[in-house]
Amino acid sequence: MTDTATAVIENIDRYLAKRHPLLDSPEGFPREVVDQLHALGAFRVFIPPEHGGLYRRYSESLGLISTTAYHSLELSLMLGITSSLFLMPVARYAHPETRGRVLADFLDRRLLAGMMMTEPDYGTNIMGIQTSFRAEAGGYRVQGAKHWAGLSGVGDYWLVSARKARASGALGRDVDFFIVRADQPGYRFEQRYPAAGLTSISYGLTRFDVHVPADHKLCGPATDIRALYDILNRSRISIAAIAAGATRRLVDEAARWCADRVVFGKPLAAYEQAQHRLAAMQAAGTVCHAACAYAGALLDAHHAPELFIEMLTANIVKVTTTDLLQMAAQSGVQLRGGQGFRKDHYTGKAFTDSRPFQIFEGSNDVLYEAIAAQLIGEARKLGLGTLRATLAQHPGLPPPVLPADPLCDLPMATADSQVDRVLFGKLISRYAAIGIVQQVAATDRALRPELVASAIDYLRAECEGFQHERTTRFRARFIA
Repeated sequence: MTDTATAVIENIDRYLAKRHPLLDSPEGFPREVVDQLHALGAFRVFIPPEHGGLYRRYSESLGLISTTAYHSLELSLMLGITSSLFLMPVARYAHPETRGRVLADFLDRRLLAGMMMTEPDYGTNIMGIQTSFRAEAGGYRVQGAKHWAGLSGVGDYWLVSARKARASGALGRDVDFFIVRADQPGYRFEQRYPAAGLTSISYGLTRFDVHVPADHKLCGPATDIRALYDILNRSRISIAAIAAGATRRLVDEAARWCADRVVFGKPLAAYEQAQHRLAAMQAAGTVCHAACAYAGALLDAHHAPELFIEMLTANIVKVTTTDLLQMAAQSGVQLRGGQGFRKDHYTGKAFTDSRPFQIFEGSNDVLYEAIAAQLIGEARKLGLGTLRATLAQHPGLPPPVLPADPLCDLPMATADSQVDRVLFGKLISRYAAIGIVQQVAATDRALRPELVASAIDYLRAECEGFQHERTTRFRARFIA
C-alpha cells in the first residue's frame, strides 16, 4: 500500500491516463474504476492516519481531486462528494468510537458515501427543511425525504440533515446531521432521476424512517451551527479543485484540436476568433488554478470549525470557478464544432456535466446576491465607501493591486434591487479573484507572468461588463 498522498496521486494519474475511452463513455464509468481507486488508496487521502488514512493537509486532498478532474469531471465529483460531504465531516465531528468504526468499514468494504440536504420542497432554503428527528430509546428516529443527493441509490453511508421535532409539532431552527446506512431498515431509495448529465453520478428520491443510534449524531449531544457552515464552506471552496483540473484538460484538448484542424487551408489556431476563445479558456484555467492553490492554503490554515467565518471567501471562489469552468466548456464545444457535441469525448461531456456546478452547493444567482449583500452591509457598518476599502478589511481575501483603476473606487451602497445586487456580486467576485491570482502568482512558478497578466485582463473585462450591465441593463418586467 502506498504510504504518501503524493505517491497515491501519481499512481492514480498514471492509471486514469490509460483509460480515457472508458472514462468518456456516454454510459458513465464502470464500478471497476471506483474499485481500482480504492485499491490505489484514493480515499485514504481524505482519512486521518489514526484511522488508516494518509491525510496530512487539505491541499493534498485538493491535488487529488484536481488531478482526477483532468481525466474525468464525473470521477472527481464522486471523490468530492464522498470526501467533502462525508469522510471529512465524519473525521472531524463524529463521536470518536463511531468515527473509527465507520471509517474502517468504509475502507474495508470499498464503499461510497455522501450527504443528503435538498428536499422535494426545499433546496436553497436549507433552514426550511422538513426532515425531522426526535429522541427515542437508544438514539433518534429520523424521518423525511431527500432528493438530488449525489450518489443516490449508490452510496452506502449518508450524512442526513434534519431538524428537531418539538412537542408542539413545530421543528427547531437548527440543523443536525446523522450518520445513516443505506442497508438499515426504513431506508428506501424510491426513484432515480434521468439527469441531463453527470451520467455516472446517480441522483434521485430517497425516503426514510430510520432509527439512528445516539452516537451517530454529529457534533455530540449539542448542536453547533458552526459545524454546518464549516462543512458547507469547505465543500464550496473545494470545487475550485474540480474546476482547476477540468479547465486545464479543456484547454489542452482545444489547443490540440486548433493546431491540427485545417479550415479553408490553414490551421484553426491561425484564426483570430479561435485565438480569442483559446485565450479566454487559458485565462479561466489560470484563475481556477490560482483559486485551487489559494483554497488549499486557506483550508490548511483553518481547523474545524474555524472556516464557518469564511462564508464570503467560499462563495466567491465557488461562483467564480464554476462560471469560468462552464465558459471554458462552452468555448471548447464551439471550437470543436460537431465533434465537440459528442457524448463520448471529454469536451462534449464537460459541456453538460459542468453546468450543474452553477446550481448545486448553492445556486450562483443566490450566492452572488449574498456576496453583494454581505459586503454592502459590512461597508455600512464600518463606514467604508468603496469596493477597494471594503475588500481590504476582509481577512479571508487578498486585496487586488490595481493602481488608479476606477473599478476599485465603485461606491458600495448602490445595489438597490435584487438584479443589481446579483450583478454587483458578480463584479465583486471577479475583482476579488484578481487579488487571489496576484497572491498565488507571487510564489507559484506555474503561473508565468504572461498567464497572470492575461488572466487579470480577462477578469477586469468581466468586471467592466458587469458594471456596464448594471447601468444599462434591460429593465422591462415579465408580462403574463
